[in-house]
Amino acid sequence: MVIRVSLGYATVVRKKNLQKFDSGTSLWHGNGTAPSSHGANAVRSRPVDESKTDDLKPPYLPFQTFLGFLTELGSKPLPPQIDRSMMNSKSGTDQANLFSALKFFDLIDNEQVVQDGLKALAASDEAGRKGAIGAMLQQRYPHQFEVSEQNGTEKLLLDSIEEDFGYTGDTRRKAMTFFLHSARWAGIELSAHFPVTRMGSGRTASTRAKRTPKKKAGPTQGTAPKGTPLAQGERVSVALGSAGSVEVDVKVRWLELPDEKFTALRRIIKELRELGSDEVVEEVEETEDEVSTP
Repeated sequence: MVIRVSLGYATVVRKKNLQKFDSGTSLWHGNGTAPSSHGANAVRSRPVDESKTDDLKPPYLPFQTFLGFLTELGSKPLPPQIDRSMMNSKSGTDQANLFSALKFFDLIDNEQVVQDGLKALAASDEAGRKGAIGAMLQQRYPHQFEVSEQNGTEKLLLDSIEEDFGYTGDTRRKAMTFFLHSARWAGIELSAHFPVTRMGSGRTASTRAKRTPKKKAGPTQGTAPKGTPLAQGERVSVALGSAGSVEVDVKVRWLELPDEKFTALRRIIKELRELGSDEVVEEVEETEDEVSTP
């Protein structure tokens, strides 16, 4: 057993979990052992400097957002300092979460100055980046990896996050998802009882049914473009014997009517005609703008 001292934490870690961080920055105190005053029975403790507690909070943004930003940084030479102008495409929330994640993994300091770890990540290919991120995770999540090695459950993992970092509710779940997603991307084997994550989702997998997108209703078959002139002068005259007569003037763009309205209107006219006597007179006045009925 060896004891690691990092940012106010004293933590017991198994040797088999250690990986070398490509940046060359030592993850261990001195020659790889902690000061002897801690002894072999040292246990996890809260940060000594409570004013730095916020800097030690683990990320709870989607891992894909964090990884994507690291990839963007690697596409150009790194500046000496990371600022918001490099995150113009991100929302304000994502910007704040990215700064928090970079500080948590000691990739920038409190003045946002680039550290050796970030330089190494930016210069690495995907394989090297996976190894470096794996080492960062081992350094920052020792308790969670202990739970995994003991074949712990999802509840035990959530409890460890709440115990170590004070997260509760949805924030705790998001922090767990970041841990699971990043560890699996780095190729670290985890407890079989931990929930499965989906790449890029930011959520653990669920059994919710997939939504079927609704198809937008297209134009009604047989309709004409809007702006077609009204047919004018179509008149139906129905004689009702000694009671008089009924005249109906029809000014309709027949080809623009939906099928059901076209059918209903024709039915009404037909029924009106049937009310009349045998002497039905139909008169149509045609103009140049007439539109023929189907």
